[in-house]
Amino acid sequence: SSVSNMRLMEEVKKQESGFYPSVDAFLEKTKSIEPRATSSESNRIGVRLNQNLFAGFRDKYSSESASFKQQANQFQGKYDSAKLRFELKNLFDASLFYQKAIVFAEKTVARRAENLRIVNLRYEGGRENRSSVLKTEASLLMAEVDLKDYVSSLELTKNNLAKLTGLMLSDLNKIEGSLANRQDPSQFSLQDHPLVQQSNFMKQSTGVDVGIARSQWLPKVDAAADFYRRGADQKIDSQNYLTVSLNLSVPLFEPAQSHNYKIAVFSATDAELNAAKVENDIEIELRTSESEFQSAQLSLTAAAKSLEASKLQAEVYRQRYTLGMISFQDWDAAETDFIKSEKDLLGAEHQLSKSISKVNLARGLTIEES
Repeated sequence: SSVSNMRLMEEVKKQESGFYPSVDAFLEKTKSIEPRATSSESNRIGVRLNQNLFAGFRDKYSSESASFKQQANQFQGKYDSAKLRFELKNLFDASLFYQKAIVFAEKTVARRAENLRIVNLRYEGGRENRSSVLKTEASLLMAEVDLKDYVSSLELTKNNLAKLTGLMLSDLNKIEGSLANRQDPSQFSLQDHPLVQQSNFMKQSTGVDVGIARSQWLPKVDAAADFYRRGADQKIDSQNYLTVSLNLSVPLFEPAQSHNYKIAVFSATDAELNAAKVENDIEIELRTSESEFQSAQLSLTAAAKSLEASKLQAEVYRQRYTLGMISFQDWDAAETDFIKSEKDLLGAEHQLSKSISKVNLARGLTIEES
């Protein structure tokens, strides 16, 4: 998120501040008591300047580590954007699908009603039996149930879309657009995937953390300058003094040092293994989504051809049934096959669009890049 990224930017600046001097004001009061001597007091008031000269490369490594973490967070944000795009696209596609499905269901209801009229006329003329009427009525009722289901599903999808986008339902009365039917032709590189880049930057960050842990065994050098006035017995004279010091410290023993180093090494190893796992998982997801896309393309082609054939058959069988040339069972089977083929084509179009969205998510494409 943007807040997280801003926090990490401040962390980078914080680590870089280790290269700059610090300034403090001080007031010191010292009382000396010596055996067989009169006690004395001394006072100092002034300003102290501290400058780190060498801290075992800790500041350098800390700055680099924070910078790598910030860049890793940015790529995590890009992948979050890709997931948001995936959710929005799926809801948008579902809305388009249900809108088309409602139109299809309304036509099916009208077609089934017309079929019932034809069967009733033949039944009244003594050329059809009661079971054919009942079966046609049942088919009409099922078509009406499908229509109600599509209407309910569209409303639910719009509600979810409104929640995700912050729009009012009134803004989503009619959703315009078309289902995607082709894949993004641009070349894809695994190393460009946001999660791969995120894991690589985390690997670099933990690698630098090992250097931070190792630097605790190195000596530290800093300089200090005191600009002050001094006095005795509650008095401060007007004379200015300057004291400059150079300090060298060498760590000899600290129980936590070896543990900190081991933790950093284990973290770096874990990050390296995770980076390899991320690449492997993305490759698998890419192959799976590409395979689903190719299958969806074939299914759409097959569904289109099946609809073309069943439509011709339904038209011929309707005429023949009206003329009494074929049985009700043959005509009803042709009608059912035609309606099913129309429904299958709608589903195949929707499935192709969903498979394209899966490919885009597997590629980590953001809203801006798609």
